[in-house]
Amino acid sequence: MKQLHVIAFILAVFLLSACSQTLTTGSLLVSSGSGTSSDNTSGDGDGEIIDPNASPELTVVNSNLSANLEDTDKVEISGTCNDLNRKKNRILVEVFGGENLTDNPYISNAISDRCLAANGVVTGNGTAVGDNCIWVSKGAGLVEVEGPVQRVFPQCNNGQFSFIIRLGANLSNNSLTTGRRYRVRAKLRTLDGQIADSAWFDQVYISRNLGAPTFTKLTASSSAYSCSLEMLPARFNQNITYTLSRTMTDISGAVGLSAALYSAPLNSTDPLTSNFVDNSSVPASGKRIIAGASYTYTLANFDVTSYADGFSYLLPVTTTSTPVTCAIDRPTIFQSAAPTNTSAGAGGTGPTCYFAYASLINPSLLDGTGNVTVRWAFSTVKGWSGADGSYSGALGGASNINVSTCNSSVCTATQGGDGLAADVTYYYAVQEVDQTTLGLPARGKWSAEVACKPPQ
Repeated sequence: MKQLHVIAFILAVFLLSACSQTLTTGSLLVSSGSGTSSDNTSGDGDGEIIDPNASPELTVVNSNLSANLEDTDKVEISGTCNDLNRKKNRILVEVFGGENLTDNPYISNAISDRCLAANGVVTGNGTAVGDNCIWVSKGAGLVEVEGPVQRVFPQCNNGQFSFIIRLGANLSNNSLTTGRRYRVRAKLRTLDGQIADSAWFDQVYISRNLGAPTFTKLTASSSAYSCSLEMLPARFNQNITYTLSRTMTDISGAVGLSAALYSAPLNSTDPLTSNFVDNSSVPASGKRIIAGASYTYTLANFDVTSYADGFSYLLPVTTTSTPVTCAIDRPTIFQSAAPTNTSAGAGGTGPTCYFAYASLINPSLLDGTGNVTVRWAFSTVKGWSGADGSYSGALGGASNINVSTCNSSVCTATQGGDGLAADVTYYYAVQEVDQTTLGLPARGKWSAEVACKPPQ
């Protein structure tokens, strides 16, 4: 009985002691949410404080990061930490628009969770003062509110931490000697009787890039006289201008048909986004496609924000895709009638050969302006047009045939009265010529040769 009285006394003392403790409440972020909990947050381990004079530790896992301007303006930074099991730990973060730590940071969560004015010019990197600039992403975080000012602190939780920061403009072409990258530093602070800080981990660098655009698919259609392009990014972004250009090298080696196909800034509200069809269906556009030509396309992007808003120390940034080539088949012809030994034309003297287009007709041949024409030629030498139709030299004799008629279904040529001889084999071919692009005729490759032998 006496033993029971002793046990009851011990339990009463324990309960009175537990009820006399006081908790200081605050807002604690866990993962992406928030809740009310104690900010007397314990550290890692079994509760034992190993050395009261030891310093906490913090290390960033990846100290060299990059982010493309067209993808996101936020970067996540994570690492490991040791708060020595002390309570009320928090991580202080500062971010600089450049590599010089003597500049004023545009993010300092000891002051606010908002973007700050840095060095007297907005933030010096294009972020707007007052925007949110730091968030806790994983683990735990502490929110403190004092009047209109809110501060967000990542915390060391189970030996790890993670937070997200906002980046501003592209600094990769920054001409200042202070550097070309964003710089981040962080340190762990514990409060357990006294303030104790880890050393600043200040070797975190973020390269802000403008990614090179890419083509994901190119489809050539010789029947539709078109090249269909699909490009990345699939969504064009505001403040980045995309310019799609093409060039064509004709059979003589001259570069022609070079034009910016679309050079206005493209963004998610534009009807033209990641797909573009270049064709001859609207000949008046000046972007004609001709048979037997290969067109090379490049897509360039231009960082508008790199020089806007008074940030004169930021030079314009542009990148260009790897070129892609779209080849249109050469035209094809056939003998539309058997050759004769008499002239088919008024006043003609001699045998005649008859030809027609076997290819579908290029819409640019039918626009009534003569911008695109067909050039027929022949020789008594087989293979004069070259194995791939790239012959560009002078043709001997009566080589050019300018008698060509095109309608909605066929192009025909009648060649006679030019001194053709009976019982002689002639080899004919045809090419399309864009007469007006950039003031220079652009010529596609010759068709395969077709033989014609007028009878005796």
